[in-house]
Order: sequence, then C-alpha cells, then structure tokens
Amino acid sequence: MDRTKYQLKDDLILDVRRAAWLERERLLVISDLHLGYAWAQRYDGQLMPVSAPDDTVSRVEVLCREYCPAQIILLGDIVHRALPVQGIESELRDLIAAVEQLQVCPAFILGNHDRHLQRLFTKNGFQQKIQEDLAIGRFEFRHGDGPNALSSLDDLRVNNRCLFMGHEHPAISLGDGVASHMKCPCFLVSDHVIVLPAFSRWAAGTSINSPQWNSQLSEAISFSKAIAICNDKLLPIEL
Repeated sequence: MDRTKYQLKDDLILDVRRAAWLERERLLVISDLHLGYAWAQRYDGQLMPVSAPDDTVSRVEVLCREYCPAQIILLGDIVHRALPVQGIESELRDLIAAVEQLQVCPAFILGNHDRHLQRLFTKNGFQQKIQEDLAIGRFEFRHGDGPNALSSLDDLRVNNRCLFMGHEHPAISLGDGVASHMKCPCFLVSDHVIVLPAFSRWAAGTSINSPQWNSQLSEAISFSKAIAICNDKLLPIEL
C-alpha cells in the first residue's frame, strides 16, 4: 500500500511531498514556499545560515518531472519578503527557470508575504503576473488571507465548488499517549475547502488545535479530516 499519496477523490491526490495533484486538469498545487527566508532574516540583522542548502526549488522540479503538469499553482507566500536582495532574486529566477524548462506554466497567487513581489518581478524582467485568485473549472485557488475570503464560503457550498488555500501552515501533534509526541505538517480537509501545508521546510507549523486561526475563513470551517505528513508517510485522521 502506497502511503506517500492519499486519494481524496477520483481526480484529487494529496502527496506526502506537500503538494496536491488534480489529475483531470493536470494541475499541481503547492503553497507557502517562503523563498529567500534566510536572506530575509539576514536583511533584518538575524544571522541565519545562508550557506545551509535550501532544496525548495529542486523539490518543485522533482514534482514537476514526475507529474508533468500543464500548470503549477503557487498559492501565495512565494517569498518570505520581496526584497531587492540578490539571494532572493536568484531563488526566484531558479524557480521560474526550472518550471519553464519543463514546459510547465506557473501561476503565482498573491500571499500576505508577497507585498511588492510584482515590483521585484518587473525589476528582474520576469514576465509573469501575480494574481489575487484563480478559478479553473469547479476549483478555486486563493492564499486565504484576504478580507473577502469568508464571504465566498456560501458560494462554495451552493455551487459545489472546491477551494484550495494555504496561509495557515497547518500541523497536528501526534503522540503515544505517554511521553513521545511529534508535530507533523498536515493537509486539512472539509467538504469544500482544502488547506495545504507549507511547502517551505523553514515554515513552522501552526497547531490545528490552536484557539485562533490566521484567517476568518478557517475559523468558519468545520474540518472533517487531517492528513498528517509523518516523515515519508501520510496518516489520515478523522477530526
């Protein structure tokens, strides 16, 4: 039994590598890459180890090679901060080059960390545009932090649409009931909303048992299932 992938619906697969795959539409979805995290921290005077390897772009490339998507959708917080710093610009350049070399069209969704990202794209001659949301068929894609996110919930239910979002960096604590426990990133699933875990390894997970979510939309949803990422395996948990 392959526990690295979880078939949520006939055409929807969750991948242990923190990605969702929509087979019929040939869409690969990831969220919260936070490219340039260490460079942004150093810009603010925190001496993060920029020499430590960041495998974000190579992980994206591996997923694209395996799934051969028509489009990869990046659900916001593409960078940690859109600063005119060579290291951050280089990581963006590597990401765009990697997917375009594989003939995959990237869609960039605006996240709360992506302020001024379009300006950085323009400065570096990138042709891509940052968009607030995207709709393809019955699927919608949004970062999840916007003020209008909550108002769309009824529309999702009435029209039987499915929203993919990020922003929350969801994680769940698992233990043996005695002394051992671990916090694992996870997917969160409801009837009409799927929250993806942060793709970045730098991003700290926010416990789904936290008394307060980052967005009003998440607070309004009754999630039925968490798909925990336990090392290299997926573990579905009923909530």
